[in-house]
Amino acid sequence: MVFSHELLHWYEANGRILPWRETKDPYIIWLSEIILQQTKVVQGLPYFHQFIKTFPTMESLAEASEEEVLKLWQGLGYYSRARNLHKTAKYIQSEYHGIFPDTYSLISKLPGIGDYTACAILSFAFGKVYPVLDGNVGRVSTRFSGIFDPIENQTTKNKIKSILQLWIDKDKPALFNQAIMDFGALVCTPGKAICLSSSLYCPFSNWCYAYKHDMVENLPVKKQSKAVKNRYLHYYMLSNKEGLLLHKRLLNDIWKGLYDFPFCETLETNIPMEKGKLSSVAENIGSVSFLKQYTHLLSHQRLHVFFYQKELTEAQIQLWSKEYIFVPWKQIKNFAVPKVFEQFFQDFKII
Repeated sequence: MVFSHELLHWYEANGRILPWRETKDPYIIWLSEIILQQTKVVQGLPYFHQFIKTFPTMESLAEASEEEVLKLWQGLGYYSRARNLHKTAKYIQSEYHGIFPDTYSLISKLPGIGDYTACAILSFAFGKVYPVLDGNVGRVSTRFSGIFDPIENQTTKNKIKSILQLWIDKDKPALFNQAIMDFGALVCTPGKAICLSSSLYCPFSNWCYAYKHDMVENLPVKKQSKAVKNRYLHYYMLSNKEGLLLHKRLLNDIWKGLYDFPFCETLETNIPMEKGKLSSVAENIGSVSFLKQYTHLLSHQRLHVFFYQKELTEAQIQLWSKEYIFVPWKQIKNFAVPKVFEQFFQDFKII
């Protein structure tokens, strides 16, 4: 097909050189795809290299503890990806003897793997004809074909997948998928695309519906974003000269599996203190000192994070150690913490 031919010709001259494209090892390809979910290549690349260095095989990842995996993932966000990564490695190791499955039905049932990731693995690792549909591919497809249905709708995704099945090069499915993703990332970008204004020219301008009708910035059509929820979290660094108290988050909320401080949450910006006393977290703890406030953005939450400090006596440390872990200062760096805590530790030269 003309589209495939022109796209591969463009890719030959302009495609990105990425380490996971130099192999057909499904473990490495799967790892790269999980890291790049909700993450740009430039941000994910250092994590990819560190994961491959630390866990070079499926077996080594499966044998690691969840805390080791979360620590390595620290700062990348969307920590459920890391937990599912670990679960999948353990499952493949135990159920498939460390051999990655090679059918859509089996791959799509693995934790953390949806349609896109399953198709990417089948295409890149096994050379099977499965077109991928991520944000870049969806943008290229809706603009080229003039699709005005909301791109989040499953019917729209099915329509795009049908179009991609016609476009994909049956002899070079992996190359086609890499090419169309790169084209969306480099040329057919969000907002005002590059089109004819760059050396990374668009070879489809004469055929592209959006370009011909001056509607590039209008496609793809997206549903109205969910309202952002504001949350007010008040964290108390309870410490002495030897170390501080940490707490592992186990509930199905943000940062599950990571470590933080004793805290309380309020509905508004009001500080949960009365005459300098700690409230809602503990009784008779004494006055606390306010340290700093941060604003931390998640996908649909805006976190207003307040940090306080309180020096504890040895007796108080013993009392709190029934619920929290006492960690020496030098060992804090070994615990996986939320990104906002990492920033707090750096600001106050704790790590």
